[in-house]
Amino acid sequence: MSGIIKTIKDQLEGCSDAVYQSISVHGHTCLLIYIPSIIDSKTLHESIALPLKTEAEAKLEWPNFLERLDQGVVFPIQYLKAFDLQKIVDMIVAGKVVLCIEDLPYVYYFEITQYQKRSVTESQNELVVIGPQEAFIEDIETNLSLLRHKIKHPDLKTIHYSIGKYTKTDVYVVYIEGLYKKEVLAEIKQKLNEIDIDGILGISYISEFLRDGNLTPFPLFQYTERPDSVAASLMEGRIGIIQDGTPTAMLAPTSFFTMLQSSEDYYQSFYAASWIRIVRFLFSIISMMLPSLYVAITTFHPQIIPPNC
Repeated sequence: MSGIIKTIKDQLEGCSDAVYQSISVHGHTCLLIYIPSIIDSKTLHESIALPLKTEAEAKLEWPNFLERLDQGVVFPIQYLKAFDLQKIVDMIVAGKVVLCIEDLPYVYYFEITQYQKRSVTESQNELVVIGPQEAFIEDIETNLSLLRHKIKHPDLKTIHYSIGKYTKTDVYVVYIEGLYKKEVLAEIKQKLNEIDIDGILGISYISEFLRDGNLTPFPLFQYTERPDSVAASLMEGRIGIIQDGTPTAMLAPTSFFTMLQSSEDYYQSFYAASWIRIVRFLFSIISMMLPSLYVAITTFHPQIIPPNC
């Protein structure tokens, strides 16, 4: 057993769902290591295991096989090399298939991860009459594709983070080049890089770190489950944060007026949407002032109320 294979097995000791599939090719052992529940089993069989078995039956010499392997022509799907042992173990538990070949100081890995996920559904909390009905789901790749579908431009930039010692959760910061405020993005990047936590399970974990201990009754971030709302906000110069496992995106910075916007405003005419926003603003002021005014009158100035009322 080579040193790499022994180290991987030691690291995965106790992981009863890890599979070690051995295939002999020209008298040498090729070992496929993977976790079945988080990979595409059909692709594994058709594009990895089957070509290896075909190579084993071919009348070729071992050096020729290694040469063709380095040329990238043995398997019909893309595969890469990895040398770092800890990175290799992390890739296996993240859903990648690793091919270990005896006497080689490196491994080949295949990205055929397939987690269980639900399909894109209608928005449940931000319903609109006019406009698309799709909403984010828990899969971050799907959410990125929904966003890319809205903004088809190379200026849509993404920055990837892996946060959490144990969860290693994928987090993306998204923005449009040239529209955002550089100091806001720099502050977000700095705080995300400083996060040191065992794991994050929701986007609210990140908001606590970005809040920087500021105690305020006003929201510092806006949350939405709609890709079109995120796309519109990015084109307004704001910055979005999306996290794997959470069907909600976070937008920053936010203000009192952005909290009075609705997703449907973007699909109305300018005059209709402006009028509706003004009405929302006026009634929000009235809803805050009238109760306090009523309490003030009835408690401290009851003589203002006519006695016959």
